[in-house]
Amino acid sequence: MRLNMDCIRDILLCIEDLVTPTRLARFLDIDLLNATAQIFDDELPKTPPYQEKLLEKYTNEEIIYHLQYCLKDNLIELHTNSMSSDILVKDLTPKGHEFLANIRYNTVYEKTKQICKKLGVQSLSSFVQIAQNVTSEIIKSYFISS
Repeated sequence: MRLNMDCIRDILLCIEDLVTPTRLARFLDIDLLNATAQIFDDELPKTPPYQEKLLEKYTNEEIIYHLQYCLKDNLIELHTNSMSSDILVKDLTPKGHEFLANIRYNTVYEKTKQICKKLGVQSLSSFVQIAQNVTSEIIKSYFISS
């Protein structure tokens, strides 16, 4: 599956909005739950409203894939009781917060996406580096024009 930076950004923004020191973000792998429910004749847990909102834009498979990618790339931290069908996100990591800080605003994010497209860049590490450079250039231009 190809990386979808929009999906990664939306997931990180969702997590940032939800998570507190006493509240986790819970994502359900609906496909896996559906498969096991048929085997064990279980009732499925209700999908959280924030995940429903993400499901309007992305498939379950995309959301789960990108959650796992964010975990592997150290952007999110899982709660120790997370299972494959019930992903409990404890928080963004410092790297996740920094990345999100650089792409939070649409102007910076869209500029970063344009540059990546022009350069043919598709990796997350390159996307992060370009976002940092776009942010740096905005800061520099502010001081030059002041």
